[in-house]
Amino acid sequence: MEFWKEIEEHLWDEGFDVLNENGTIQWRVEKGSHSIEYQNIAIDGNKLAWYQDEEVGKSWVKIRHSNGMILSWKPISNHSDYGFRFHYIKWFGNQLVIIYGEKHREYIVKFEDLTVTVLFTGNISNLQISDEKIYVKNYKDIIQVINLSSINLTIYTITENDLKNYPIEVELKPKTDFFVRLDPNYNKNYS
Repeated sequence: MEFWKEIEEHLWDEGFDVLNENGTIQWRVEKGSHSIEYQNIAIDGNKLAWYQDEEVGKSWVKIRHSNGMILSWKPISNHSDYGFRFHYIKWFGNQLVIIYGEKHREYIVKFEDLTVTVLFTGNISNLQISDEKIYVKNYKDIIQVINLSSINLTIYTITENDLKNYPIEVELKPKTDFFVRLDPNYNKNYS
């Protein structure tokens, strides 16, 4: 698992003394402990990204580009002191999609070509993600369809009334089921 070594080396270069055990990289600083969990790493070929959780509310998404440069992005939040619930990170071609929550809402964010796009903010009750589309249902039975494969980002809304006339072609799962990952390799694509 070369990606673990790359992440450790990056942290060593930042001056952290890291410990790698039980599927987690951990380190301590004056203000608390920090970690990177195995399921919060996305690999696709030479693309690498990870979520770095820091106890004091300073969490980061780090993206290593093919030239070796590592970019850091701090998740958007109106309540960073509350902390984050990180749910999902995966590459779709050159797009990195992450899903995380804070005190009052969930966020779906896309990174592509140094551009960060917030695809969704709000409450998520059900969800489905394919290679081309993300379906998000809130608690008011409104579904947002986010098309990842179009050249220009398209997001459209299906209301409860629309669902009666035009049912969607996928089964949405409760977000709690969707975010549970039993296979630690779910987002690791080495091809």
